Amino acid sequence: SQVSRSMLMLGTPLQGFSHPRDHWKEQLTMRGTMFSGVACPYEPPPQYTGRSLCEGKPDGHVIKGLEEMLFERFRMMGVPPEGPYKNFIRTPYMDATPYEKLGEDGDMTVEFYCETLWDAEVFRTITMDLSIAILA
Repeated sequence: SQVSRSMLMLGTPLQGFSHPRDHWKEQLTMRGTMFSGVACPYEPPPQYTGRSLCEGKPDGHVIKGLEEMLFERFRMMGVPPEGPYKNFIRTPYMDATPYEKLGEDGDMTVEFYCETLWDAEVFRTITMDLSIAILA
């Protein structure tokens, strides 16, 4: 068929945890770190038994978060695109139309949803709106 729909579930529980609610604050913090990125060294929660994010990386090495990798992969740009106020006025999710080039046959529109990214975007939007209101 020309249309395909799939859902890939990722994330919980993290390795070393028995259930999504097992030490849920530690899991939430670590997932947030994976989405936003981290500078090494990074010490994961003691319950985590997966591969270390900073394994083999020197101190000060910055590991990109999943969100930034998504923005780069799907050419999603915010306003301003760089600098200390990057994405402050308009986030990359606004007017985003992520797609994957399929060669000569055309493009495939990509739709994704992630609760952690949704939470981060809601927080970012509220923070931006409040900042603009306070500064106005």
